[in-house]
Amino acid sequence: MLAAISLLVGVVVGLVVLLIGRRRDDEGRLVFGAPWLKWVTLGFGVTAVVVLAAGLVGSTALLPLTASITLAVASAELGLGQLITGGRHWAVWCGLVPGALAVAFWIAFAVGEVVSPH
Repeated sequence: MLAAISLLVGVVVGLVVLLIGRRRDDEGRLVFGAPWLKWVTLGFGVTAVVVLAAGLVGSTALLPLTASITLAVASAELGLGQLITGGRHWAVWCGLVPGALAVAFWIAFAVGEVVSPH
């Protein structure tokens, strides 16, 4: 239940940040290209992986793990939103890749729990 709430919070955080970071380009198209948006994506992605690693290695608390879910989903959502609208900055890729890896880990973890519960 807590993981599902973290997932939903990550989706909402990603959408809110994308909506705040939207702007119109020279041709009037809506793009998600505020100058700070790529750095938020990088920060979310790297923080998601660091928090996930710290939560798996040294802590039994659920807060780091749920924070990792939230940050990873938000990072993947921000990175994909920027890539779809043409944002190909290195910071977008460096935030999207770790965020997507953390999302893939959590998806594999969820599938494992469904297939073979404790």
